[in-house]
Amino acid sequence: MTGSKPALPLRAMRPASLVRAPRGGVHSRQIPCISSTIFQDNLFLCLTRGRPPARVQNAMTLEPILTVGQISGQNILADDFRSALHQVPAAVVILTTRLAGEDRAQTVTATAICAGSAEPPSLLISLREDASFCRELGESGVVAVNFVAQEHHEMVRSFVEAGAAEGFARSACWRRGTTGAPLLNKSVVSMDCTLIHSQRQGANIVYTAQVQTLHTADAEGLLYRGGLLRRLESGA
Repeated sequence: MTGSKPALPLRAMRPASLVRAPRGGVHSRQIPCISSTIFQDNLFLCLTRGRPPARVQNAMTLEPILTVGQISGQNILADDFRSALHQVPAAVVILTTRLAGEDRAQTVTATAICAGSAEPPSLLISLREDASFCRELGESGVVAVNFVAQEHHEMVRSFVEAGAAEGFARSACWRRGTTGAPLLNKSVVSMDCTLIHSQRQGANIVYTAQVQTLHTADAEGLLYRGGLLRRLESGA
């Protein structure tokens, strides 16, 4: 891409199978890197616990890169991993799509979503492969990522407790995006996206979603932590 620059200087990389934590860090250690890929000038590393697989040949080391706190035990169970992420305050997101003339949705937290690239704007979305919404996304090829505002607190409960039909029943809250996916009115941010790539990662599918249109509002975001929906307290 004309005028683009690598996110990291190439001289900082060398072939390896470990990502090394900086010296002097708390419980610093080496972490096996099981795969690496470059997307839109950004390098993404997939890290794992334990001994790296024998097939790892082309992973890279960026030094220094991170500090790792101590984790007890040789293996991290899936439930432990989910429980740890539940302690991280995260934005509440409603993913929506349109398939065969029907609106579909799934409520997730922002721990399942991260920025893929700013040029062009894109997101990475990680969903369980066995989720019905995951299959629907694969068929529709479009998704709207709606970061929920505090005023949508009860509507989020409708999606979670009663399903998408009840959540979409409040028609005044929704409008149609350019891709056909429903956009949430007065959301903190809504991004209307097309899916350009998908990759299996363990029990999940990671989608690359390229942003087509972007909508923002002056609103406070709704948060999720420890199994509860939470609001930001206004400063004194």
